This record gives sequence, C-alpha cells and structure tokens, in this order.
Amino acid sequence: MVYTESENFSPEMKAHFQGVVKFLERRIIRSDVKENFIRNNLTMIQNLEAYIKETGRDNIKRNLNIDPYEAYIKQDPKFMREYSYFIIKTTKLPFPDDVHTEIIHIGKVPARWIIVPEAKDNHKHVLLHLHGGGYVGGSIKMPGNVLLPYRVANASKIPVLMLNYGLAPKRPYPIGLNDSVNAYKWLISEGYKPENIIIWGGSAGGGLTMATLLKLRELGITLPRAAIGLSPWVDLAFEGESYNTRKKKDVALTKEGLAQGVEMYIGASGTDPHDPYVSPFYADLQDLPPLLIEVGDWEVFLSEDTQFAQRAKEAGVDVTLNVYPEMPHVHQNLDLTIPEVQQSIDRIGTFIRKHFELIQ
Repeated sequence: MVYTESENFSPEMKAHFQGVVKFLERRIIRSDVKENFIRNNLTMIQNLEAYIKETGRDNIKRNLNIDPYEAYIKQDPKFMREYSYFIIKTTKLPFPDDVHTEIIHIGKVPARWIIVPEAKDNHKHVLLHLHGGGYVGGSIKMPGNVLLPYRVANASKIPVLMLNYGLAPKRPYPIGLNDSVNAYKWLISEGYKPENIIIWGGSAGGGLTMATLLKLRELGITLPRAAIGLSPWVDLAFEGESYNTRKKKDVALTKEGLAQGVEMYIGASGTDPHDPYVSPFYADLQDLPPLLIEVGDWEVFLSEDTQFAQRAKEAGVDVTLNVYPEMPHVHQNLDLTIPEVQQSIDRIGTFIRKHFELIQ
C-alpha cells in the first residue's frame, strides 16, 4: 500500500517510515492491527515534522546537541521530553468538550481528573489510574496517555483520577510507588471509602497497580474494592517464556528496550528485579481484592500475566483473566473499529460497575 502522506516527509523520516512499514510487514500481525500501527506512526511523524519546522532543526541541534531526526529515531529521552511539550501545546485532548478535566496536585504530584457528563454528580466512586510508559515515560498531559482513561471513564460512568507519578531516571524506584500509595491515602482523606475506589493501569501502570496493592497491604491500609491490570508488567526479571515465544509477534515491546528502562528504574538503588514491589509476580498474593487482568496473545507479557493471574487464583483471589487472540500490547489504545478494542473497553466498564454494585 502507498501512503501518500509520507511523500512530504524529510528524507530522514521518509526512510524511517518505510523501515517501520517493512518491520510491521515482517511481523506476524493481523492486517487491521498493522494498519492501525502504520497510521499512528504517520501521525507521529507528521507532528515531528511540524515541531522541527516551528522550532528549527539547527536550533534543536544546538540546544540538545543532537540532530532531531536522529533523536526521534533513537527516542532520546531529553529530545522526547522537549517534543512532548510541543504535542501537549498543539494537540487537542481526545474527548468531547463536555468532559470535565482539571489538573490538581496531591502534595507536589500532579493529577488529572477526567469526568464524563454522566459522572459529574458521582462524588462517591473513583478510578485511580496509573499510566504506562515503562516507568520512564508517560504524562497526564499527553493526549496519547489520556485516551484510554477517557474511554474507561466513558464506559464505566465513573470519575477517573490520573496520577503523574514519579518517573526514572530523575525519580527512580521507589518514588513512583510512594506517589501511588500517597494518592490512595489522599483519596481516603478526601472522603472516598476504600470500597468505592478501584486502582487500574496498563503496562508499567498495571504493574505499579499490583505493587500498590502489596504496599497498602503491608502498611495495614484497607485495600480498594478491586484492581485492573491491562497487559501489566509484573516481572522485571524477564523470566517469562513469552519473551521468546512472542518475540516475532510483539510489535510494541522488546526485551532489550524494556531492559534499558529497568536499569533506569532500579539500577541506581541496586534493587533486585525479583523484589515483589518491583515485580509483583514474585509476591505473596493472598488477600488481594478482585482483579481483572487483560492481555494480548501476541505480546511478550503473555506468559507472566497469565501465570500471575493463575498464582493469584491459587492464593484465593477473585480473578478475571481475558486473553485476546492476535492482539498486541495494551490493545485498548487502538482504534475502536478493531472489534476486540471495543469488547475490552465494554468488559472493563462492566467489571467496574459490577464491583461498585451499580449493576447486578
């Protein structure tokens, strides 16, 4: 297929985009999923070209000591942070104008409310959301990170509070975990009862969700009503067999890329990657609240997530596990025209309303 949008790209980005297309074509991937990834890459490169045009290639190179095209391809952290400010400034948040959103602070940690019209009078229930990003990326201000919380808020009709927890390398483990625990304690101090709180997240945010439950249990704090992990990263020691069996199917994650994030997250502290507050997979899972675990069959987290769910069941936890054939990592972020995306969002909404006893 010819993507005419790429004809206006710089030579560097035209070559990069062609490489992305070839990479996806080599993967064992469903056509609609592949097309979604390609379209997302087109949009990202279009935004990049707009940023470079506005800021100036030479200015970026002089300020950051790296060429912006090279920096984008390498995903240079300093460049991507500066680029993200441009995205935040120029890109509309992915929800209608009647959705209420505001940024607050829990101590010094920013958080964002997302409240759909049907939830504006609900001051009883709340969904505490922990975004993904490998413990090194993500933001409550980035449109891409806001999309999934909006979808879940819309499906559940419950207010969502996104937390901008601390990220490595500037704020490595255990800062993000402490931020999450403190946010939960803050919600309780604001009058929310534990039985009316659900913690949830995807990828690293899903792993942090499980770690937060473990830390709350250790502190003797009443646990939330339930928790949700979407493709949760629960084993930072990389012992799952899916790193081999799904290596050629996963279009989002590689062990090598994830390992760089692990080093930034726990390397400075010397924390063992088997530590249960880093890798909940290795924890005693008794007495946790009901869990919803969702994972794609074509991602490297498959084995650790299915085994984590099984271990939780064996520990007496009420676990709902949904495995989606031919789906990639956190597929809930993909286009709603893909049937499994809408199916998953609907299931998440039903799980939330069921455990809040808003439906039978």
